[in-house]
Amino acid sequence: MNDTKELTSIKRLSRLLDSGFTLPGTSYRFGLDGIIGLIPVAGDLVTAVIGAFIMFSALRFRVSGWVMMKMGFNLILDLTVGAIPIAGDLFDFAFKSHDRNIELIESWLEEPEVTERQSRMSITVSVVAAIFILTLLVSLGIYLLYTLGVIIFEIAGNLI
Repeated sequence: MNDTKELTSIKRLSRLLDSGFTLPGTSYRFGLDGIIGLIPVAGDLVTAVIGAFIMFSALRFRVSGWVMMKMGFNLILDLTVGAIPIAGDLFDFAFKSHDRNIELIESWLEEPEVTERQSRMSITVSVVAAIFILTLLVSLGIYLLYTLGVIIFEIAGNLI
């Protein structure tokens, strides 16, 4: 399959998953990803596997490692947040990871240096943010355990 046909094929697939339909009376577009994602866990796994096919196709265009990581991040974010009941389903309809990944491929084909730089920056910011959030959560957990321990010892001291 030549590059033009390959790109057209994965663009069609992405459109079907993320933006193939229009909500009547609005300009809002949605795809099968949001609908399939309503099936708990399995729906998100199915669309992630299809998304992995789009990523595999990106390798044929010799997309850089940073861009592939950004595409993987989009896919993993869609999978993990999408697995959360109700909120994840709403996220599936809004995030459109497959369309984002197609945009990354097209951007890479037009301006590889710019796309790589933007992907590198995006991944770096995401990793720093994740570390920050994880640190906050661990700190909060330690504080809550400490507070719970103080309360338990106070109650135990009053019983003696």
